[in-house]
Amino acid sequence: MNVRIRFSEISSSLLHSEFIRRRLKHALSANETDIEQIDVSIIGIERVDGDRIKYCKVDIKLSNGTMVSSDSAEADLHIAIHRATDRAGWKAARSLGRHNRYNIYPHRSTTQRDSAGRELQYLAEAV
Repeated sequence: MNVRIRFSEISSSLLHSEFIRRRLKHALSANETDIEQIDVSIIGIERVDGDRIKYCKVDIKLSNGTMVSSDSAEADLHIAIHRATDRAGWKAARSLGRHNRYNIYPHRSTTQRDSAGRELQYLAEAV
């Protein structure tokens, strides 16, 4: 994954960059091979009442040519990053046609699933 991170109107630090990369890796790990480029923009916005809002925008270019975007504006930078990356991960999965990121029954082995299928078939024939 090629990741570009840009900070505007807010001080950048190595800790913020590492946090962003870690959140992206977590949110996009299921679709990592289908992602070409990720652009993350962090902007500090001054409000009228003097408070400062942090805005995080994540743009993802997928291997099928689709662009996926997600953004979040929060008072806390880490929350804005967390929400924007999670939304981007779900949108990327949906765009790639992978609605379920994980196996539906991860606690069942293939043998258990097969025996459940045979039992269902037996019950259907018995009726």
